[in-house]
This record gives sequence, C-alpha cells and structure tokens, in this order.
Amino acid sequence: MEKVFVDISRNSRLILIFAGWGMDSAPFRTLAKPGYDILVVSDYTGFDPVSDIPELARKCAGYDEIVVLAWSFGVRIAQEFLSAAKGKLPVTGAIAVNGTTTHVDDLRGISQSVFSGTLTNLSPATVRKFRRRMFSSASGFEAFQNVAPSRGFESLRDELDTFASLEPVAPDPALWDLAVGGTCDAIFPIAAQRCGWQGVSFREEPDMPHFPDFQKIIDCDIVDKQLVASRFAAAATTYTDNASVQTGVAMHLWDAARTHVDTCLKSISPRKADIVEVGAGTGTLTRLYAASLSDHDVELWDIAPAAPQSIPEGFEFRCCDAETAIRGCADSSADIILSASALQWFNSPVSFVRESLRVLRPGGLLALSVFGPQTYREISSVTGVSLNYPSLDALLGAVAAEEVILAEESFLTGMFDSARDVLRHMKLTGVNALPPRGSGETLRLVRNYPLTAGGKAPLTYNPVYIIVKKRQNG
Repeated sequence: MEKVFVDISRNSRLILIFAGWGMDSAPFRTLAKPGYDILVVSDYTGFDPVSDIPELARKCAGYDEIVVLAWSFGVRIAQEFLSAAKGKLPVTGAIAVNGTTTHVDDLRGISQSVFSGTLTNLSPATVRKFRRRMFSSASGFEAFQNVAPSRGFESLRDELDTFASLEPVAPDPALWDLAVGGTCDAIFPIAAQRCGWQGVSFREEPDMPHFPDFQKIIDCDIVDKQLVASRFAAAATTYTDNASVQTGVAMHLWDAARTHVDTCLKSISPRKADIVEVGAGTGTLTRLYAASLSDHDVELWDIAPAAPQSIPEGFEFRCCDAETAIRGCADSSADIILSASALQWFNSPVSFVRESLRVLRPGGLLALSVFGPQTYREISSVTGVSLNYPSLDALLGAVAAEEVILAEESFLTGMFDSARDVLRHMKLTGVNALPPRGSGETLRLVRNYPLTAGGKAPLTYNPVYIIVKKRQNG
C-alpha cells in the first residue's frame, strides 16, 4: 500500500483517507482541515491484512485522534483497518463515501457481471472511460485530469485483481458512524449502497457523482475542534443569557436523572462517587446538581477553558477534548457520567457513548442529552451543510446491552424576527462550528432563509435524551 501525508503539520489529530481503485495521493493533495494531519492510503495491489494493516497502524501511532474517511473500493480495505484498530488506536469516527464493504455484490455493491466485465476488458481506453463515469460533468472530469494519478496500466490491472480476490464482508455497525451515497454515482449504484449499509446511518447526497467533493465532506462531517473551542470561549460571557433552549434541556435532563443518581449514590455509600460531567461549559447543568453532589469527587470536562466562577468549590476542572480523554480512562473507573448538549460536537457521539459504558462501573449511570438530526434544519435546507447529529436509534444501538431507563426526543422551535437575528443568536451562544461563511454565503442564507407566513424566522432544535444504567457483571 502507498501511504502519503498530503498535509502534515505535527497536529495531534489525523484524518486517514482510504482512496479507491486506481488512485494515488495526487487528487487529494489540496485537502486540509485545521488541527488535523491528512494521510492518504492507495494502491492496494497484493493487499495482505496480516502485514499491511500493522504497518499502517504504525504509521498512525502517536495521534490522539484518528478519523477514517474511506471512498469507493477503499471502504473494503478500511473495514480491515477498523477491525484491527478497535481498542488499539484512538479511532473516533469512520465515514464511508460511495462504496460498501460488500464491494462486489449483485445487491450491495458493484454487480459481479459488471466487475468481471471491467476486469476482463480492462485497457487504457476503458480506464479513461471509467474515470469519466466518476463525474457527472465534463468540467469535473477535466479538472480531475489535472491531478490524475500517475500510475501505469499494469499497476491498475494488478490492483483490480487484488480486489477480485477479496471476499465481500458485511459492514460492522460498531465500526462505522456514517455512510454517504451520491444519487448520481454511476459506479456504485445508490440502491446498492442503501442495501449495503443496513444498520449504519446512511445519508444520500443529491446530485453527487462517484468522485465527490472531498473537501466539503471533510468540512461538514469532521469537526473542527479548534473552532468549537474558540467559538465557545468567545461566547462564554453571553451564552447563559441567550441559551434558553440549552437551559431547558439541562433542566429536563436533571429532573429525569436525579432520582436515579440518588439511587446510584446510595448503592455505593459510604464511599465517594467518581462523577464526570462532559461539556460543562459555563455551568448550565453543573449548577443544577452542584449542591446535591458536593460531597463527591466531581470532575468537569470541557474543550474550552472555564471561567473560575463556573466551577463550584471542591469540583475539579479539566480542559480537554472529552472524545479523546475518555479513551485514557481505565475500565470501571467512574460511577456517573453526565452530559448536556455537548456530544453533537464530537466526531462520533455513538462511539463516545460506548467508551462511557466501558468506563462506568457496573451499576453506574450515564445520563445525557444531545441534539438530534432535525436540529437547525432551516440552516441546512439553505446551505446543504449540517453537523452529523446522532439519532435516537443510533444511540440506542450503542446501549442495547444495558438497562435503558429513559430514551426520548422532542422538537423545539424558537422564533426570531429575522434570519440575521438567528445568526446573531448562534454567535452569542457559540453553537455554530461549521466553516466560516463569506459575506456572499451569509447574504444567500439571509435571503433564502425559510420564514413563516407571519414573516418570522424559525430555528428548530431536536433534543435527544438517554439515561442508562450499566448492568452488573454476570
């Protein structure tokens, strides 16, 4: 396998891209993401998981966080890596684009007849035809020609032989967070992708061809955590007065959790409980429980520095990326984990929930709220850009083996006088970590924002609540 860093700045986070058949790193060299290095894997000729996967793992060693982005036939190779990396490397998210782990399959991939015909009739002319079919427009194909892989024909044929020898495998829902399929993909039919990703969150992208806009996917589906931290830090003095929805969500979560927290504390008395709040922020949830948990060991985690007044006496504050920090916690080392309106800023909220259950002691409690897929739907309807909000079903899949005490979601709509008031509200609460918009994009959003019949600008929130008790051993 060829392994090339297209962006390396000695960051602590890594985006690991598994390219498709016939690629090298050239088409990916302009990709970038603040806070992340980017490593592209390609040319799987003679792929041997016994030797190739450990070698790749060594290349990824030393990073605090790894996000996998796999495309086309690279999805099949990525599943091998994800399986081997589970519990050994800090993979916090995995996204598949226009491909399936059942790469050659009549229902869930490229049909056997099409694949065999491609391999049998492969020639320089058919390679060019294949590459043209990766794009829905002549201009897209011509732009690709300027950065096309510089690989010989024999190399491409040998690599396709390798994929012919690889058995299709069913996707492991515990390894994948999201699959994205283009409705204009002329290589992997969208119907086959739908079938191939049963049990995994699947998003269709209208008009997206086989070769997608990788930079847009990176911008939309991989969190810029530096931006998250800076925007929440900037909004620290205005958040509490403007985040009425988040305050209401925290109150509902604590009202639902308090009796179960009390029961948990009584079960471990007289020892002190080890409690972690994830995404403590300015203390919206913390203030609700501080008095009742003041006799226990409480640690507050947040990616942005905390104001001293938001930390109750006796509580500890840890400035950290909770998504990676949780992986450093020992098994069965916490009694209660709380979180309100924070996990949507993670690359994989579902993986974080699984890690939280690992860290909880038997009988321990996980109580959280997170915003779900319909959040800010007015914004995404105009921009086509959204965070990868987790669904209630996805979270339930992560806690299926435990005792689920509460699982619910709701829909709340705030009304503003104008679209500009919506944007101002988002700035004052720091809740927008999407890439900065230029003045032209902002103007387009304002002009096209969906208004009510009365001229008001709605903004939807979709809070999701989960309270789970970890089962006793045995």
